[in-house]
Amino acid sequence: MNTEELSEFKGDYDWKEAVGFAPFGMEEIEDVIALEEGANDEESWIAVVKLTDGRFGYVDAWCDYTGWDCWSGGSGGIRETLADLQRFEMTSQQRRRLNMELPDLDDVPNR
Repeated sequence: MNTEELSEFKGDYDWKEAVGFAPFGMEEIEDVIALEEGANDEESWIAVVKLTDGRFGYVDAWCDYTGWDCWSGGSGGIRETLADLQRFEMTSQQRRRLNMELPDLDDVPNR
């Protein structure tokens, strides 16, 4: 992601709210590796990021049709490597949405 795109990401209202459910802050994001924007009452906002300290993190957050102030939630995780984040923090569904599948895990149903 180039500097302008990263600045737009960090300034976006929905992404700011989504990152509020992550174990890292927006100021700690150095780069966005993969993302898929969500929609109220539909798919969640999900992103994999590189942090300023070299670690990798993900956030997966959702809100209802009224927005982030009523019903919302999310999860996130941090690992030292991108491979560990994919394998030990993210679900198959999250990896599939971001085209980050792991064949040994994601080819098996219900994982």
